[in-house]
Amino acid sequence: ATCIPRRATLQVSGPSARCGVVCMSVRQASQISVGEDLPLAQVEVVTDGCALDDNCQIALATELLGKGRVVLVGMPGAFTPTCTDEHLPGFIRNSRRFKRLGVKEVAVLTTNDRFMMTAWKKVTMLADDKSDFVRALGLAYNLAPKKAAAWSFQLNAGLRSKRFALVANDGVVEHLAVDEGETGLSATSADAILEYLGSSRVAVGQPSLQLPLVIGGLADMKERRLLVKLVVGVVAAALVATIVTYVPMSAPLT
Repeated sequence: ATCIPRRATLQVSGPSARCGVVCMSVRQASQISVGEDLPLAQVEVVTDGCALDDNCQIALATELLGKGRVVLVGMPGAFTPTCTDEHLPGFIRNSRRFKRLGVKEVAVLTTNDRFMMTAWKKVTMLADDKSDFVRALGLAYNLAPKKAAAWSFQLNAGLRSKRFALVANDGVVEHLAVDEGETGLSATSADAILEYLGSSRVAVGQPSLQLPLVIGGLADMKERRLLVKLVVGVVAAALVATIVTYVPMSAPLT
């Protein structure tokens, strides 16, 4: 791939006559690094109904992700096995834990169009169907079609995002993890990013939130209040049972 300035207009060369419409040469910026600003590129914010109504918001990634601490997760394609069965569910399942660790937004980026993203969405979805943003990040790759591949990979053949997880703070990258290949999931998993966020809080002297995470994964104040009431009820019942057992009965009247 040819390295080009991160803020330049990015291009993808057309397909060769030999390999068909989904075989492309990728021209992109060098891979983004810790300490760099997020690139100026547009994405579509996919919300319920916007695809069919053709009114999905188009915004600069820096406007969407440039304030506070955010997690941007790149996935090769919607409905592919690892993305659907493991990667995306991990971030959905732990969304409240991310918020408790100071994350303002968790967003998922793929190069699918807004229609596919609508069907797949559970968290904030960013459609980058022209691949401008993912190439500006230096995290695009060409997923060549394979006759023996599953239908989901055939559907997603072409220019795709690498599997990555990026943490940014006020628009500046503070952590980047990339899992190479189409199915491997390790450094970019929700658990791995939560571990990084937890350790980074301790490193800067912020209070650890590990205890609430261990106690049943309780997510909000309502659940915690229910737990407190349950514990108080059990303790009170135990005290009453103890008093009844040990207080002597009055002597019988004669």
